[in-house]
Amino acid sequence: MSMMVFPVSLTPEEQKRMAARYHFRQTDLSEIEALYGEVLPLIQVQVCYLFQDQTMLCAVTLGEGFDRLQEAYSQRQAVWEAYLLECISSMLLEKAYEQITDVVLRETGQFLYRLDFPGSDLPFSKMQEILQNLAKEEENIPVSCNEYCILLPKKSVVFSGRLGKERTDGCICTNCPRKSCEGRQTDRKEKDAFHAGETGKEQA
Repeated sequence: MSMMVFPVSLTPEEQKRMAARYHFRQTDLSEIEALYGEVLPLIQVQVCYLFQDQTMLCAVTLGEGFDRLQEAYSQRQAVWEAYLLECISSMLLEKAYEQITDVVLRETGQFLYRLDFPGSDLPFSKMQEILQNLAKEEENIPVSCNEYCILLPKKSVVFSGRLGKERTDGCICTNCPRKSCEGRQTDRKEKDAFHAGETGKEQA
């Protein structure tokens, strides 16, 4: 098993893309930038993974610092900021997936073409199974889950990835059954362009 720490960040353009995807307005961009600046020093993206035949077992986390900041806003009933942090976390994890794909290609010469997530593509019980397999190789892995399959730190994901010789045109959302998810990347360019147009109308 291998463990890595990734430097993951969002460019100004990616922050704009996030704003479009999650229906924020142009006038919200300054607050998005300010909150992102607050959370950036707290992020520690840790990844642990294990290859089994044509499968990658993986756990990814943004770290406890992100959780503490979001909890602080929630306790102050700052719902808007807490939701914005949720959106930022989704974008950061998306960037982490891209880096993990690069790691797989570098280490195996293969492509990570599909990600299966417990509770979506796999039974929830697979979450504990994946973490147990990782823990067999390294006891102090950075992600854990309780008996209710709640991950700690909260901004963490566990998945089983499929490896193949050919790159596909899909993305991490291709096989996800949540067709109405706001963060869905299918037809992302068209979706973001549409919302950007909607935002422009509101500001006109």
